[in-house]
Amino acid sequence: MRAHRSTRDTSSGGDSGGGSPGARTRTQALAVQRKVAPPRPIAATTPPSTAEPHDDPFALHLDPVQRRGGDERAGVHEAAARGIAGAGERLPHHDAIARAFGPDHDVSGIVAHTDGAARAAAADMGALGFATGNHVAFAGPPDLHTAAHEAAHVFQQRAGVQLDGGLGEVDDVYERQADEIAERVVAGESATDLLPGSGAAPTAPVTAEGDGRDADAQEAQDQDPSAVEHSEDTSAIDKPLVAGRPPGAVQQKAKGRRRPAKAAPRKLPIDEAVKRYAPLVFLHKDERHGPTDAGQYIASSELVWSHDQGRGDHVVAERGEIDQTKLGDGGYSHSTNGWVGGHHDDHHASNDDVRPADGTGPSGNEGFFLEPGDGVKQGADPNTNAPVYHDAKDGHYITYWFFFGYNAGLNGHQGDWERIIVKLDRRNRPTMVRYHQHDSHQDLPWSKVPKQGNHPLVFTAKGSHASYSKPGRHHYFTDVAGRGKQWKTWNNLRTLRNQAWYGYGGAWGEVGVSKHTTGPSGPSSHKPSAPEDW
Repeated sequence: MRAHRSTRDTSSGGDSGGGSPGARTRTQALAVQRKVAPPRPIAATTPPSTAEPHDDPFALHLDPVQRRGGDERAGVHEAAARGIAGAGERLPHHDAIARAFGPDHDVSGIVAHTDGAARAAAADMGALGFATGNHVAFAGPPDLHTAAHEAAHVFQQRAGVQLDGGLGEVDDVYERQADEIAERVVAGESATDLLPGSGAAPTAPVTAEGDGRDADAQEAQDQDPSAVEHSEDTSAIDKPLVAGRPPGAVQQKAKGRRRPAKAAPRKLPIDEAVKRYAPLVFLHKDERHGPTDAGQYIASSELVWSHDQGRGDHVVAERGEIDQTKLGDGGYSHSTNGWVGGHHDDHHASNDDVRPADGTGPSGNEGFFLEPGDGVKQGADPNTNAPVYHDAKDGHYITYWFFFGYNAGLNGHQGDWERIIVKLDRRNRPTMVRYHQHDSHQDLPWSKVPKQGNHPLVFTAKGSHASYSKPGRHHYFTDVAGRGKQWKTWNNLRTLRNQAWYGYGGAWGEVGVSKHTTGPSGPSSHKPSAPEDW
């Protein structure tokens, strides 16, 4: 079963090769009887599993299950059988997929299921969709990418897949290949060279002898190294799928034939890349301080200058009266204390580095801060369409900024800015993701990043909202990230530098007893979106 993109390549499970698609060996029949598995391989698209692969102590070679996401393995086959029990329909986006797949990979025989049973089965798997035999099922009306991805799984299974414990995992070779096929379909390009087999029976893709790389890809690289440079998922996808063999197996009989070299991926417009790689954020199931709109947060706040040396704070703009353009452009200013009281020292603008309590800016421990209303701790409901602020540099990076009204925990404070950074190559294809957590970060190469389609998965810690690549306990066990409500950030993307408030250099919350309990700085020239050398 394959939950929209996730599979792991293994030597156990799957077709043994040599038989016709869907044919079952005696051993496989026993597996069904013993393990109550359905008679066909299944592919599903779900969030990545953190469970360890389970063993098959009886060497029964269970039917392969390709799926994306979800931590529970038991019951996946049973759920799939329920999901395709109803009457089917034509494959969604049939014509677009058929054009890209070509006549040798006829999609007209694929039966789609979108009824209540299919939705329930996908939900049980934590999947967007899954495929088994000639059937595909979806959790709801699929977009073109999801439909093409699941259709690709049908042809992969006809050619033979090999999965650990009969279950696929996120980012295995089959998932990555299905993703690339779907990308071609969405782009209106042919995907025939990526599809395994002829659509009717397994065929054997060919590689030449040598260092394991495709001969034509090597030749293309010799002539033009940029033609095959690393991009999204090319490293493992180039390995062919051979029925009954692990990915990359060489068939000697056809050694003289070559496949045409794959063209280098086109450069993505940066705006397209921003939407394509926007993350899917999982909030903790018990999160009480959800994401919110930074502009609305300012509208509910007053702008205050925090004095040092015992002098009282001064309200510069009352609640509901802050001009956000003036705030970002430095139109507000205030003087520091002066040694004898009063306002005798230099004026500092609101777009200077004026966060109080950290002592690093020109205003020392004084500075501007936003004092929000009493409702800030609740924040926006996690189900709402909270905006995400992106800052992109063509050919370099995309930073996705998340804003929360309150950071809970030991160092609780009002206002909370978090982010991840997707590093790009010169074609605006991702090479790495940086997950920011407190004062540190984690870098993962794109091939290791958990994804739903092309959307990186982010698991935010309860209360602190630090960004992690997987659920569980982190940061000396003080952070707990989980798979709760989903925040589909691509549904409400806003350009960071177009925000009226962008540039504000003060604190996004009241001043606490230390810099750790004071509202943080937000994105500005004083807190850049990415390292200078990116």
